[in-house]
Amino acid sequence: MSVPVRRCFRLLPALVLVTGLLAGCWGSSGTDQNATSDSGAPSTQDSAGIELPSTRPSAGTEASPSAAQSSAPVPGAYLGAGGPRPANATPITAVYSGYAVIVTPSKNISCEFSDTSAGCGVMNYTDSKPYGSDELGPKWWVRMKSSASADQAEPEMVSRSQPPLSQNPGTPGQQVEYGTVVYHGDYVCASEDAGLTCWNTTTGHGAFMNRDATATF
Repeated sequence: MSVPVRRCFRLLPALVLVTGLLAGCWGSSGTDQNATSDSGAPSTQDSAGIELPSTRPSAGTEASPSAAQSSAPVPGAYLGAGGPRPANATPITAVYSGYAVIVTPSKNISCEFSDTSAGCGVMNYTDSKPYGSDELGPKWWVRMKSSASADQAEPEMVSRSQPPLSQNPGTPGQQVEYGTVVYHGDYVCASEDAGLTCWNTTTGHGAFMNRDATATF
């Protein structure tokens, strides 16, 4: 039985609508809005439909912790004092018969280091006497223990009758500019505006010195 042409035209819009609905259902079954990237992290889409990588780290990835910052053993001292020799330290160049000699830019503090003894003198202490005096005079010399010493105690403030080697014309000390770190053997000294910090890298003991006071550690 033939269908009138007019009736076919009436059925055509309905057929188009059904076909569109079937196509939409088929397309949605092949798309997962929660799709993941190759790394296993959920992906996102921008307004244009372009797939963007997720900012979430891949499984098993952790943020590396920040490096621990060095600290000063006593207030005002060089950061990291008491620890290993800093990478920027340079050898002391003024060495006489096994004694390395340095002096600060102000000439107020000078130090001497050898394999068996070490110490620094703060010249203005001879007048201000912040640590008093003994039978030899004012206590102005910071005596440090050598690595080989059986007594590995902190440095001590003592008197000394002879002047520092840096005041001898034949043994001038290397001037250690502010912001400079030098070393000789196990001893390291860091010169800063706030003062001079010296320590033994083996024992960890040392002192922070300036014209006002000395703090040992």
